[in-house]
Amino acid sequence: MKRGVIFIAGNVGTGKSTLAEALSEKIGAKHYDIDEIKKIIYPTDPEYETNMREGIPISDETRSRVFRRVIDDIRELSQEYDILVIDEVFHKKDLRNMLFQEAKKIF
Repeated sequence: MKRGVIFIAGNVGTGKSTLAEALSEKIGAKHYDIDEIKKIIYPTDPEYETNMREGIPISDETRSRVFRRVIDDIRELSQEYDILVIDEVFHKKDLRNMLFQEAKKIF
């Protein structure tokens, strides 16, 4: 059986999570929900409340913390699952590339 990560990218509200869940179910893969990690890490940013109130984007440092956590989780999940399906906007090239490179190393 092949092993790896399927990344689904797209803009907010385009159905990425719905597609990822359906695909995961269809092929028997694990759907990994980055949004759940964001819910944990974003509020730890000292500027989170102000940024949300004023419509200021999340800092790159906080986004990096999310992606580092995702990499750690991928490493752990790779022990149990052959295929992961991950959906995200992936709009920051450096973070996206960091995640893709680490996923290649893991799988």
